[in-house]
Amino acid sequence: AEQEEIRLLYFEQRAKTYIAEVLVPALGISVFYYVMEFAWARRFRDQGAAGRGQIHFHLLGWLESGEPHHIISVGNSRDSVVVIPLE
Repeated sequence: AEQEEIRLLYFEQRAKTYIAEVLVPALGISVFYYVMEFAWARRFRDQGAAGRGQIHFHLLGWLESGEPHHIISVGNSRDSVVVIPLE
């Protein structure tokens, strides 16, 4: 249990550093909210594997400009996102 807590704290610190030093300056994010979660691949769940699964984070950020980032546009469907290459 102590090792799991250490892993979680380590991941959280790395995620915060990545957000602050890479995502914020690269995308011009002014405000953000993130959530960490664990997810098991279906193949592991089906085999009855115990544990928390793969840790990852989801981030919702607001750009300083208030506009969508220039490499992303929303498609016709509300669930589709199209990545447009840089020119």
